[in-house]
Amino acid sequence: MTIRFLETIGGRKIADFFGAAQSAPTGLSQQMKPIAKHYLVTGRVQRVYFRQSTLAEARRLGITGWVRNLPDGQVEAVACGEAAAMQQFDAWIRVGPPQARVDKVVSELITLEELPTEFSQRATPVTG
Repeated sequence: MTIRFLETIGGRKIADFFGAAQSAPTGLSQQMKPIAKHYLVTGRVQRVYFRQSTLAEARRLGITGWVRNLPDGQVEAVACGEAAAMQQFDAWIRVGPPQARVDKVVSELITLEELPTEFSQRATPVTG
């Protein structure tokens, strides 16, 4: 007989003994859900390999999304990944590569309708 966790209530698991295939506890499946964040990075972050280094770091951590320069001198990024990898990415982007000087990072959790499948560099948007 297998135990299948249906849900948690008040932090306690309520088990179902129907002999159905085992599924993950609700809390575990929520932990495995990817986190997505939007970043704006200010400082000396252009012409110092910030985008290329961000790309390499994201790929190393298994994070998907994109990074680009903005016309105002900031770098913008969207990153999506598992919680542990996102914590490492969040710490890294606040320091950046050795040539950079990060003065400020504004980040916020976002909801993506479609999850990116890789991490890439995007072109700087044209201002009109």
